[in-house]
Amino acid sequence: MIQVVYASRSAVPLGDQLTMLSAIQAVSYRRNAERSITGFLINDGQLFYQALEGPGSGVAALLDRIRQDPRHSDMRVLAESSIQVRGFAEWSMVSWMRTAATLGIFARHGLSDRLDLRSVQASRVLALARDLQACETAVRRPRSFRASVKPRALATR
Repeated sequence: MIQVVYASRSAVPLGDQLTMLSAIQAVSYRRNAERSITGFLINDGQLFYQALEGPGSGVAALLDRIRQDPRHSDMRVLAESSIQVRGFAEWSMVSWMRTAATLGIFARHGLSDRLDLRSVQASRVLALARDLQACETAVRRPRSFRASVKPRALATR
């Protein structure tokens, strides 16, 4: 089993990104579950950050499709590693957008300003996803709600 973390530049106008993320998640949730792939997708308004986990051949095939997707450009694989245990086993796909409520979480991981893709680190992306998950769970979402196909936008307290 492998885990791949990548970043890419969004080619979708800012005003259309929530709709786009909802569409991606609705399709990915079902398809990834069928292929035993788990992961997350984060959009900060300019960049996508994603981690995918699963059988090597399935993740490789998905990455090939993602590379061809016109909704983003400049895809850069940040890390690829063999894993024994999934880091995001509960998510066939979950997504978040950066909002005013989550800006502090992004900033804590050095992912709040306009970034050059070459400066993004896989460890920061993975830590960001874990913090978003923890914040979401603590703030308002029961475990059973994670199956939703709506991108996450955390509420303020």
